[in-house]
Amino acid sequence: MASWKYDRTLANHMKSVTVQGVLSRAFPSLALAGLMALAGTAFPDIAEAACFNVTRAIAITGSSTAEGQPDEGETITCDATAPNPFTYGVIATTGQDYITVTIGAGTIIDALGSGVLLDDYANAVNNGTITTTSLNGFGMSKQYMGELANNGTIETSGQTAHGMRSLGGFGFLTNTGTVSVSGLNAYGVLAGVNETVVNSGTISATGDGGNGVYMLGGTVLTNTETGVITSTLATGVLGAGSRYTVSNAGIITGGNGTAISLAGGVNTINVTGGTITGDVLTGAGVDTLNWTGAGTIAGEIHLNDGDDVANLTNLTKTTVQPTTLLDGGLGTDALTLTNVQTAQPERFINWESISLLSGSQLTMGGDLTLGDSATETGTLTIDSTSSVVASGGSYAISPSVAGTAVGVTNAGLIDLDAGGTSVGDRLTINGNYIGSDGELRLNTTLGNDSSATDMLVVTGDTAGSTLVDVVNVNGTGAVTTEGIRIISVDGASDGSFTLLGDYEFEGDPAVVGGAYAYRLYKGGVSTPNDGDWYLRSTVSAVEPEPEPGNPEPEPEEPGEELPLYQPGVPVYEAYPQLLLGLNGLPTLQQRVGNRYWSHAGNIMVAEGADPVGSPYASPQEAGVLIENNGIWGRVEGVHTSMAPRFSTSRTDYDFNTFRMQAGLDGLFVENENGKLIGGLTVHYVHGKARTRSIYGDGEISTDGYGFGGTLTWYGENGFYLDGQAQATWYDSDLESTLAGFDLISGNNGFGYALSLESGKRIMLNEQWSVTPQAQLVYSNVDFDSFNDVFDAEVSLNRGDSLQGRLGLSLDRQNSWYNDRGLIDRTYVYGIANLYYEFLDGTKVDVSGASFTSRNDRFWGGIGLGGSYNWNNDKYSLYGEGSINTSLANFGDSYAYKGTVGFRVKW
Repeated sequence: MASWKYDRTLANHMKSVTVQGVLSRAFPSLALAGLMALAGTAFPDIAEAACFNVTRAIAITGSSTAEGQPDEGETITCDATAPNPFTYGVIATTGQDYITVTIGAGTIIDALGSGVLLDDYANAVNNGTITTTSLNGFGMSKQYMGELANNGTIETSGQTAHGMRSLGGFGFLTNTGTVSVSGLNAYGVLAGVNETVVNSGTISATGDGGNGVYMLGGTVLTNTETGVITSTLATGVLGAGSRYTVSNAGIITGGNGTAISLAGGVNTINVTGGTITGDVLTGAGVDTLNWTGAGTIAGEIHLNDGDDVANLTNLTKTTVQPTTLLDGGLGTDALTLTNVQTAQPERFINWESISLLSGSQLTMGGDLTLGDSATETGTLTIDSTSSVVASGGSYAISPSVAGTAVGVTNAGLIDLDAGGTSVGDRLTINGNYIGSDGELRLNTTLGNDSSATDMLVVTGDTAGSTLVDVVNVNGTGAVTTEGIRIISVDGASDGSFTLLGDYEFEGDPAVVGGAYAYRLYKGGVSTPNDGDWYLRSTVSAVEPEPEPGNPEPEPEEPGEELPLYQPGVPVYEAYPQLLLGLNGLPTLQQRVGNRYWSHAGNIMVAEGADPVGSPYASPQEAGVLIENNGIWGRVEGVHTSMAPRFSTSRTDYDFNTFRMQAGLDGLFVENENGKLIGGLTVHYVHGKARTRSIYGDGEISTDGYGFGGTLTWYGENGFYLDGQAQATWYDSDLESTLAGFDLISGNNGFGYALSLESGKRIMLNEQWSVTPQAQLVYSNVDFDSFNDVFDAEVSLNRGDSLQGRLGLSLDRQNSWYNDRGLIDRTYVYGIANLYYEFLDGTKVDVSGASFTSRNDRFWGGIGLGGSYNWNNDKYSLYGEGSINTSLANFGDSYAYKGTVGFRVKW
């Protein structure tokens, strides 16, 4: 059973009306015209009344509550026929203050006039449905102060029939329900001066001239996340006065193309989410736009004349993209982007100051113009965390009036690279540039003077300090003359630009392109005072220090410019030389010691020896002993220092080698002429090289593992022929000491070597002999091509050696029976060798540039060695030490070598 209730306190200024039930025009003329009372049967049965009119003051007697119980579903209609002169659902006329009207849930008010019409200080809450159809038939209306709250539904269809209206000012209007108006010039909400409007529901105006929200001045409007304000044919939110604060997290749509229009100035617009569809306009004055975190504005923003401020915070490109224009208008205007990612700066116009803060990024899809027609120019400030991206074209930062100068202060990043590969981009600053320890990043194809490059052009002056990050795009490097111009300065070039280098050379940062390195210079070679900045890949020749016997060396002409090679080049050039050094093969004596014994070295008791005479057989009777089966192992250490005869990169190097080798030998063939002994070997080798060059020192560390085979003929007459073959797999780490980091780690290589050695022992007497000998060793190495840490391509062009050796040893051998009656033997020798290299050294290609290292061909060396066998040759200890040197430049290149081995007969 539905009901309605009229409640009224006895106090004159504390009144409340509660309407409950299902009513159609049900309470159209409850008029509170003065002090009223309900007493007994003073009024007809409410359930049967068409309307309830009170036009005179009456006293309240008895109960303060009058109730009636309409039949279920009964319709009560209020119209203009007698005795119902009013067409309002609920009306409180002038003088009735502090009235609260509550329309209960499920209640329907269907009125020709207004649904609720109240005076000053009155409050109304609608939880039901209010429908009006006439001219000025407001859904809910009040005057000064008070509050209107709609939690239900308000529908109006008459001309100027506003959904919610408050004219007196300083009141509150809230909507969590639905307000829908369709009449001519009917507004969803009409707010008076200094009203507060909060919308969490839906406000819709569909009539011609019908704005969603219309404000008279000083209004504070908040459209929450669930709020929707739309106008089909007019403006979503329209302010006719000034000093508005509009905050939006919901949806605001203007059907005439304008979502928000605020006349006058001193307005604040806060956007924290939602969608604004249409333009946002403010009038002349100091206006503020705060756009934070989220929300889109699909249209243009015009703040118009005045010293306006726009603060955009925590916005993405997607969020800002729909905004086609952000116009500061005339005045001294400031745009601040805080953690904002945005593009198309041509849409930001008439701003005297633009600041990028807290990780903001402005991507140049067009030109940025600063200032307006009155101020003429402006400034752009980039903080240490923010950037301007100007890749993919030519862009400019210009003043609004030609002939004036903008000011750009960079503490962050001006990026012409942006992770792309386009080269030839240009950013022109039509004005002055100040570096505040910021960075300039650009792409360059590092090559010769004509190389493609991005460029910063400053038509005014430069000051301050800036780091320059050059990204090499497919540049293989080349020698420059003037250099590659990357910064052009038309005015006073007082700014400092410092290269962000891959490493430092002679105290200056340098970047790497292929085999070359580039440093940044102010001024051209032929135009040293032009104020521009160039990348050059040259270095002045260093006059060498005088040496004894050569007091005035002149390897280069005075002032000669040499190519500046990157720090990896000396290491790469020396790399195959180290591998060849590890890949070499020993002599027969170094590998297994002495296995050929004769004369005094082969003592033997003669058969039937007379105890009075010598018990030993003659050499002819004793014959020759050739050892055969054996297991052996040896270690070898070498220190080599090289000053090559020719080095493209002027690189000297030295290296230390440690080798372990083991083998198993066995007799293959034996006849009256001699023995053929074959063997299998395994080995491990480690090398550590240090390179020295004017282009930077470096290190190479290599480990190698491999196996081999040997075949040796020992003739009875002292002739021998020894063949060796081995294969080795290498693993190397290359490092630049100058740069301070690895160039490549774990580079794989392979080498093989072949040796043929021959000699003949010639006896001088029972103990002494000489052994002329010759050896030819071919060695070949290779390594996997790689791209180094600078992305330079490194490959081996040539890595082989053919070295001949001629040697002559002076030998002494002896043998005896030890205390156990077993034979011990010794063989000692001194040897002199001459070496000759037949090939032309090694060659390495670095990004198309070739680097050759060629050592002196002619070397000499001497050594001492020997073997000691005991217990009838069961065991043998052998070794050799030698020193070799270049004969062309004696002592400049040399090698110390020592090897010790141990063999067991099996």
